[in-house]
Amino acid sequence: MKSYRPGSAGMVPAQPGTYLAHLYFDDAQVELVKSHVVGWQVSAERELTPLVVDPAAVTNQDWFVIQPDGRVECSDGRCWIDTETWISEERRRRRDAA
Repeated sequence: MKSYRPGSAGMVPAQPGTYLAHLYFDDAQVELVKSHVVGWQVSAERELTPLVVDPAAVTNQDWFVIQPDGRVECSDGRCWIDTETWISEERRRRRDAA
């Protein structure tokens, strides 16, 4: 019997050195918190979601991943060459929004 349920493509392992990252701003200080990405969940729509030990780390908000080569990628498609560039832009965005 054939099943017509939509299925996911599954999971793929993440490269060592891949991190889910969050920035926390307090006055002039910035705290960078990283969690190891152990793999990627691939949906039927070919969307990737990072798999980390703490499932609450990936929320409905944009998430950021630091790749092993240092690039930072956002779930919305934005990308930065390194963490310093990402942090600088996020600081600027917060300043402009204030």
